[in-house]
Amino acid sequence: MKCEFANQVSMLIDGELDETQAAATQAHLKECSACQRLHEEFLFLRGEIKQLKTARSHSAYEHNSRNRRSREVAWWRKPIAIPSPVFALLLIGIGLLVGWAVHLRSVVLRLSPARADIRVMPAPAAPVQAGLNLASFDRGARAEVLKVKRNNATNK
Repeated sequence: MKCEFANQVSMLIDGELDETQAAATQAHLKECSACQRLHEEFLFLRGEIKQLKTARSHSAYEHNSRNRRSREVAWWRKPIAIPSPVFALLLIGIGLLVGWAVHLRSVVLRLSPARADIRVMPAPAAPVQAGLNLASFDRGARAEVLKVKRNNATNK
């Protein structure tokens, strides 16, 4: 049996009726069993839809969080965002530092003696005395052994 209040029952559940129409529909619900069943079905469907929406939102959240985790980039692969003025100042600073280092090097070279004047001279060959051969301690490098005579007066 179709009741003329069927549409109003749906509107009552959705809160679309004003106070007088809502009161009239609620009074009709107390008397009409078909509208009571329809009211219960509407409430049941509304609850099912809410559960479905929450289940979908939870699964969508989990899906998005899984995708977000898989799309996360390691910290060393993330791009560095430096504003242009800061980057320009950084380049100017590096240029000034390199220029200063080159200048210091040229000053040091000007103050130091010319490289052509520096000569490596071999050590003079010392005469080998009988019984005093220290070549085993030399290891191929330049070595000098100095012998200093002591005065007998300082030994006492």
